Amino acid sequence: MRGVIPYQPWAKAKQLEYLADMYAPAKRMDVDVDIRCFPRGVPKASTFGGFEFRYIPGFVVILHGSGEHYTSRIIPMDGRPHLGENVKLYMGDSVGHWEGNTLVVETTNNREGTWFDKHGTFHSEEMRVVERWTMVEQNQMYYEARIDDPTVSTRPWTIASTFDRGRPASNVTQEVTCHEGGEKFMEGMVRAGLRARAVGIKGYHIHVDVTTGKAIRPEDQKYLDESGQPFGFSYAPPVPDEALPNTVPGSGDRSPSR
Repeated sequence: MRGVIPYQPWAKAKQLEYLADMYAPAKRMDVDVDIRCFPRGVPKASTFGGFEFRYIPGFVVILHGSGEHYTSRIIPMDGRPHLGENVKLYMGDSVGHWEGNTLVVETTNNREGTWFDKHGTFHSEEMRVVERWTMVEQNQMYYEARIDDPTVSTRPWTIASTFDRGRPASNVTQEVTCHEGGEKFMEGMVRAGLRARAVGIKGYHIHVDVTTGKAIRPEDQKYLDESGQPFGFSYAPPVPDEALPNTVPGSGDRSPSR
């Protein structure tokens, strides 16, 4: 699949809407929950940054951590059923079991709004994720996640990676401080997006080769061509005050953004 998620046509179009909103965000909901300091969701939490396993009777605890962003999962291993379908959670509802030396975790009840990355790769609330962790040698773990979401995908698909054991755990969980800095960061992103929209700047949050300016994925190049966005910008470029109408937040009137 060359790293391309098998989206249904309507879902691919929806992803492009998300990418356009990220390029020039008009509200906080236009950017990924990770940037807003919300829980990353599954399987994203397992693929961003490090993680640590702890064990208590009847449960496996996974501490996911990276920078100032931390989440955790307490996974029952007693074969209990999932929560009712009406309950939706950012980290979903995980239950686990062992298959030999492989930890297998099934997660359902996933809340809509968490992405697989920071680039609009979304899922529906019908998504079911089966993760597998296997120690392949003393200091290396193999990780695999199979995603089944018939609402948005044409077929199930899988991501996989290996992780090397890092420095010994300190057994100290740091205080989460993401929101303190994130609030100011989010305000700046939305203000910049509103300024860009006010002067008609449009584009897509698509990764490009910094040398050629072409999309990393050839199938995405047509969207860059259509938008005419400036070379090298995955977010809308800064707009000077003199280019803005006086009614735009951030121009001469200094009105707060909404």
